Amino acid sequence: MSARFGPLVQLTELGQSVWCDQLSREMIDSKKLVGLIADYGVTGLTTNPSIFQKALSCGDAYDLQIARSAHRGHTVKEIYEEIAASDVQAVADALRPIYESTQAADGYVSLEVSPELAHDAPASVEEARRLHAAVGRRNLMIKIPATVEGLDAIAALLGEGMNVNATLIFSLQRYRDVLAAFVKGLTTAHQRGHDLRSIASVASFFVSRVDTLVDTKLDEKIAQTTDPGERERLANLRGKAAIANARLAYAIWRQFAVSDTMLSLAALGARPQRLLWASTSTKNPAYGDVRYVEELIGRHTVNTMPLETLMAFADHGQVRGETLAGDPAEARRCIEAVERAGIRMEAVAAELESAGVELFAKAHAQLMRDLEHKVRQLRPVRALLRRTRPQAATPGPIFVGIGGDSGSGKTTITSAFYSLFGKERIATVCLDDYHSLDRKQRALVGLTALDPRANNFALMEEQIWALKRGQTIRKPIYNHANGCLEGPEDLTPREVVIVQGLHPFLIPGVRHAFDLKVWLDPERDLRYEWKIQRDVAKRGYNREQVVAELKAREPDVERFITPQRVYADMVIRFYRSDPAQDMGHLNVRITQRHTLPRLNFDRQLLRADAVRLSLDVADEDGQRADIIDIMGHIGPREAALVEDTIWAHIDGRHGNLLYVPPERLGTYESARHHRHSDPLALTQLILAHRILSAQKSILLRATDSQVTAAT
Repeated sequence: MSARFGPLVQLTELGQSVWCDQLSREMIDSKKLVGLIADYGVTGLTTNPSIFQKALSCGDAYDLQIARSAHRGHTVKEIYEEIAASDVQAVADALRPIYESTQAADGYVSLEVSPELAHDAPASVEEARRLHAAVGRRNLMIKIPATVEGLDAIAALLGEGMNVNATLIFSLQRYRDVLAAFVKGLTTAHQRGHDLRSIASVASFFVSRVDTLVDTKLDEKIAQTTDPGERERLANLRGKAAIANARLAYAIWRQFAVSDTMLSLAALGARPQRLLWASTSTKNPAYGDVRYVEELIGRHTVNTMPLETLMAFADHGQVRGETLAGDPAEARRCIEAVERAGIRMEAVAAELESAGVELFAKAHAQLMRDLEHKVRQLRPVRALLRRTRPQAATPGPIFVGIGGDSGSGKTTITSAFYSLFGKERIATVCLDDYHSLDRKQRALVGLTALDPRANNFALMEEQIWALKRGQTIRKPIYNHANGCLEGPEDLTPREVVIVQGLHPFLIPGVRHAFDLKVWLDPERDLRYEWKIQRDVAKRGYNREQVVAELKAREPDVERFITPQRVYADMVIRFYRSDPAQDMGHLNVRITQRHTLPRLNFDRQLLRADAVRLSLDVADEDGQRADIIDIMGHIGPREAALVEDTIWAHIDGRHGNLLYVPPERLGTYESARHHRHSDPLALTQLILAHRILSAQKSILLRATDSQVTAAT
């Protein structure tokens, strides 16, 4: 049934946005979501752990994605985030025309951080950044519970330019606190150079749950009194507290919207944070099923309704004008009467907030258990995946992810692979090509290339997996010479695909594409020196410009780049024994984590005096690993001994490398001259052997199971 000219469109005409508080894969696949937008005027959508838990428990819509994710090695949490990101991306895309036509005023979808982090602001911020990067849509709102700790997270995320839905608000004082966090966040965002016109926020003020708890307390007091007049007075208060509480919140919003603080922000382009009425389904069947919609109509607000409430209002809702616009005095008298009855509204709000966090945390925990059960249930999924990929299993290209900060030596390390494998066997992807902003745009908005918001992770993930499936992609190009976005160009996968850049392991959707994950982590002074040398010689900067950039980007290195190291199978660190050590004689530490099988020639490396071997130790990230230290003073004879040992194990069982003389490996540029480093040459050869080992494991997995090929 179309509601295009019914009560829902009247809400829109009165300035209230209609959002839907529900999401499932079935809604997306059946085009029900499209119908809600086109026929019912829905302009936004909200989610929470309970909604995802219910969606997952119904039917098998997510089974194929769960099976594929599990066989890529995802944890249960990562599977959930991939599912949630996929659904939210689809909703964001469906709402994109609204977002654009309203100039970012509407058309949002909300995704909540784990409710288990409701009292941990730093962890909430970190998870929000990851979810924001994983979804990669401008009309995403990150949902943060407005606990005392959550207020800091709300301000921090707004300060980074993210859209925020502050949720689980029950009290008037907490709503004032949320407005203060909104002001703090937007002030910070402006100081950092963000365009305030592109930052949106809502404050989700919960309604019906207030009546549920207040009515329960009123019933207890009614049962305790024998005075008929008192019983009648208390009974007359039932079902009134929630709407009165919400109307007083709206009065606070109206005062804030014309305050000097908000007017100053508005002069900079900011929009006021909108009030969003949440929990608008009627819990008490004695009340009308749409009363929390009919009684809370007002301009510049949002009402997010469960699908049942939305359909009920479309069918028989009554629009009596702006029911929020009246004098708030009556609402104050109602709340004062409840308080005189001995029911403190702040205490009610505190109890509801605690219960709300616990309820969502339980739903989240149940969601994880349901997912874990699904993963076990779908373990024998050959028949399921065979329906989608009936052809015989064939091994795809081997994917090697090489990450590290700018100037960490990614290009130098990989340069030898073209000689060892042959150029025709290698395809290379530079993740800089997935910048979403060019150099000038990043400068205008105050972002570094390291910030996830300056990168198109959605396209990156889509194209990486297309290559993984053996498909040719139309890849964009980032021109380092002029800082412009160009292209696209065709890229066809080959036997080995090297993917290198700043963010290969930041999001699960890209991270799990790799068969071998390598992280380059030179000591900081070396990284600085290498970046200065490269950018001055090849990218047209002067030394002062590069030094200034290094200082400006270091906070983002710590926030977005360094944390990826924990996901690597191998960590390679070049370091000095003393500051005067020559570049050609740097030490190198190769950390091989136990996500990889042990090299079968490790102990033979000890025949060289300049090689140190530590087996089964804890590395700096606390992971079990084997560590090879190759000292920079290794001589040509010892280096040749180690090289011979490695070559002796490259015998065709794992695949083939082209023999390259020692002097052609380990080359690097210094002052525009090519020089040689034995530790670098040995590192490149060990890595090449690791790539072949990873290739063999792919062949074995493909032979063992069609699941690998299908994923």
